[in-house]
Amino acid sequence: MAEEQSNEEHHHHHHQQQQQKPISESEAHAEPVEPTEAGCGFAHSWPVLRFDVPPRRTNHFYQQFRSVRNPNNFFKGVKWSPDGSCFLTSSDDNAFRLFDLPSNADEIKEDACSSAVDDDSYAANLVLVEGESVYDYCWYPYMSASDPNTCVFASTTRDHPIHLWDATSGQLRCTYRAYDSMDEITAALSIAFNPTGSKLFAGYNKSIEFLTYIASDGILNSVQQSKAIKKGNQVLYPPLPFVLPIVVC
Repeated sequence: MAEEQSNEEHHHHHHQQQQQKPISESEAHAEPVEPTEAGCGFAHSWPVLRFDVPPRRTNHFYQQFRSVRNPNNFFKGVKWSPDGSCFLTSSDDNAFRLFDLPSNADEIKEDACSSAVDDDSYAANLVLVEGESVYDYCWYPYMSASDPNTCVFASTTRDHPIHLWDATSGQLRCTYRAYDSMDEITAALSIAFNPTGSKLFAGYNKSIEFLTYIASDGILNSVQQSKAIKKGNQVLYPPLPFVLPIVVC
């Protein structure tokens, strides 16, 4: 009886060893499989970030920023659009250049360490030239390439009012003028939308102003409103239409 029990324990222990065999090296380094929600057929896969892989250059832009009239032109800033479909550049020639992200960006491979002056990967889709030096610019936070009404960005330049540009056509959507105590147009030094996109803040010399958009029949329209910190600084915004659909999250 004791011998039969010992044989059963030995067989059970041997069966457990077979089930708990060591994991091979290839299995240990396999990519994790994301769980799938039962009953709904939904599987979510997160992008894999590899910080041990050095960056590589996918596109190159140089020639279109140089000209005989302005051989020393240089970049002043680059900003991605909120939806990631394009990026906007600012340079010393007072120009904005809009570049769409190509659909095959992940397949392009170039030498990131190369110092050779190559041809540009592709030309800008849109070029806008301001009259003076660009102080600041910002995208509308809910910009989406699938909705042309939201494809706008604001800019402020020296001795000029705030401009709201259409990023698809290059047309000027709106002009927001601020006047100082001498009834002269004053330029904003910095601008920024609030996270909800309902206000456009502008920073002036010792003052901060903002333009509010009020919802009316599903449309956001510009209204005259300001908050001045500096006494005697009166800000007037003309009732120019700024039409954007309401974004519901």
